[in-house]
Amino acid sequence: MSKIQKKLQKYIREYFEGSELTLPQMSILLLLLEQGPMNISEISAEMGLTKSTTSGIIDRLERDGLVARNRSTSDRRVVTVELTEKVDELTLQIEQKFKDFFGHLFCKSSTAEMLTIITGLEKFNQILES
Repeated sequence: MSKIQKKLQKYIREYFEGSELTLPQMSILLLLLEQGPMNISEISAEMGLTKSTTSGIIDRLERDGLVARNRSTSDRRVVTVELTEKVDELTLQIEQKFKDFFGHLFCKSSTAEMLTIITGLEKFNQILES
């Protein structure tokens, strides 16, 4: 399992090298696109990252004008992160980059092999969730 993880991480790094955004940044943007505004704890839980790591990624996205932190008017302790209009320009590019990545990753697999991989990953996910 460790070998697979290391190879996949290397493959991902090489594929996305030279991209303006890191893979975690793209993943958070896509998560916010799908889910809407979320707080740091929710993003951390979805991404499987610590709150401090997530906060650092959000800091960089905010610096680049891609997300904004908004404090709740009813409870000032609550801060949500949401996409800015600037993301609209990047959304299609990010989605296409992910589609290309997975297409490139699995282009050598037959349909039957892909179904086996998907079935295995779905079962693995069920085990992790139970």
